[in-house]
Amino acid sequence: MATSTQGPAVATDAQLAALEARERQLREAIERRAAEVVRSWLVDHGRTWVAVEFTKARAESPFDDDAELAAAVGRLPRRAFGCGLDVRGSFIVRLAALNGYLGRLHDDTTPAAPGPRVELVVVRDPDGGTTTTMFLDGAELPASEVEEYVIDAGWGPAYDDWIESRDDAVEAASPAAAALLRESYDYPPGHKYIEGAPDGWPAEGR
Repeated sequence: MATSTQGPAVATDAQLAALEARERQLREAIERRAAEVVRSWLVDHGRTWVAVEFTKARAESPFDDDAELAAAVGRLPRRAFGCGLDVRGSFIVRLAALNGYLGRLHDDTTPAAPGPRVELVVVRDPDGGTTTTMFLDGAELPASEVEEYVIDAGWGPAYDDWIESRDDAVEAASPAAAALLRESYDYPPGHKYIEGAPDGWPAEGR
């Protein structure tokens, strides 16, 4: 008898989907910070690995009474336990695995620099235009320093105008942004709303 497997349910409610996205971001941030804490502990103690009990809740003796280590190992990402169980039934968390996850060198003992915090506030007026304000590490960027590109096939543009907008945006953008812009213009969601597009556009099998 044929069997089928079902993937995880995907939220269709916009608010639920947004909350789930924030939940994933928070989980990833917690896992990364936990990896940094355990890595710092290993470096400070001159160790290349630490054994963690099979529940992944705390380190094995003689380090099981270290509260900070216990709090961190319980939130490590799955890939930190890539070595699996040893003969005693413990997980081994290796410095090399944490280095790979964090992108750090073995002898790098400097604290990991936090990445930039980018915040984008978009206000859309149903009867007018759209205003966008960007903040970098809590400071508002002047409008003259922010380039905004909006790709929206839903408003029903003509194909020739669409391609002209693509070429103008790609020419003005940085190389990295230009690559994303070109792909997004050439394979836009909602392409059926673009009027006058040639047959077979966008091409399949990108």
